[in-house]
Amino acid sequence: MEEISIKIGRKHIKINKNVFLSLLDTSPVKTLELYKKALSNSEIKFSHLKELAVKADVPYPLFFANPAIINKQLKDRQKNLFEKLPSKNEMRLVGRGSFKIEDILLVVKDLGRKQEFLKNRVITTARFNRFIGYVAGKVKKVHTNRELADDIRSYLEINLHELRNKSKAEVLNYIRQCAERKNILVSFSSYNFMPQNIDPKIGMSGICVKDKKFPIIFVNTRDGDAKPKILESDGRQIFTLVAMLVCIAMNRFVFSTKTGKKGTALTNKIFQIVGEILIPREDISEIEILDLEELKQESSFFKVTPSMFLMRMKECGFIDPQLARRLREKLIDEINLMPASQKRSPLQVNGYGKYNGVRFSHEIIVAFKAHKITQEEMRNILFRKGRMNSTLLHDYSEKYK
Repeated sequence: MEEISIKIGRKHIKINKNVFLSLLDTSPVKTLELYKKALSNSEIKFSHLKELAVKADVPYPLFFANPAIINKQLKDRQKNLFEKLPSKNEMRLVGRGSFKIEDILLVVKDLGRKQEFLKNRVITTARFNRFIGYVAGKVKKVHTNRELADDIRSYLEINLHELRNKSKAEVLNYIRQCAERKNILVSFSSYNFMPQNIDPKIGMSGICVKDKKFPIIFVNTRDGDAKPKILESDGRQIFTLVAMLVCIAMNRFVFSTKTGKKGTALTNKIFQIVGEILIPREDISEIEILDLEELKQESSFFKVTPSMFLMRMKECGFIDPQLARRLREKLIDEINLMPASQKRSPLQVNGYGKYNGVRFSHEIIVAFKAHKITQEEMRNILFRKGRMNSTLLHDYSEKYK
């Protein structure tokens, strides 16, 4: 049996190396030099072990516990994750090896914790969410994409006339509001304000942390990219959010734009329904696109990215395929020529709010002010490691009251 030596002062305590590996099986920890050095030397200081345990969200006494207790903890963790995550088949289909559960493990655990807290301590009378699988039965039968899109748009009460009179940033917020009114919560990745930063290279655009009452859509904004080159970030996030809503209505729980290139039947179906929700076929039947400027103008009106509008025109047969290919190449050239944007660290209230989500933040603040939950509970459920000062409490309470 391979072991790792834990240095506590002058003493050395041996633990099973497999226990060390199992408990620290998360991407944020595996990239750290402390972790790599411990494996290569089979030795680590106790203070460093505690540091790794905090980053992996693991109680450090587990490293010294009876093997039966450790196994039970690991089985319970896997069971809880299984209930919250998409199926292994969905992860395999969408990920194509480009991301693993450990890449999002701490985020899923944290969002799952928020769901349980919301149900058990704040909104205890919530009913099962009818939107989960709302059109799953119809997908298996002979129903057109238009019918499916109309059903989803109607259930969520998305008004296209109202939507098109907003900016893209406002549209993103509007669709989020429509979802959260139906108890579908929305969280956006927020670099350094969530328990685990997401590698910008992983092939995941969005994922649903499953729950029968309060499913949470997590949108990967890729805001941790050191040199981001993104054309119309709001437009991309609008597409991802609507795509995730379509997925949930179809009883699917993960989505990646990268699989669109693979041409899978499921991904193509999602793309087509999203297109029909935001850009109904009849609304573009009389539109003629001749150049890149016209493409951008129309995409701006429909509140989508130029790439999505071009894809929709091509899908409906309203643009010459050769012209579509040339415009697509120009869009790619434009993105490649863009200078890398500078990443700015947001204010704490905005950074945490982006990740926690508007509806969740509001419900927690209201519950706290009504003395339904304690300040300690509120602090621990909203902020990393429960870190909160008086300024953050005041600003967060005012913003989400």
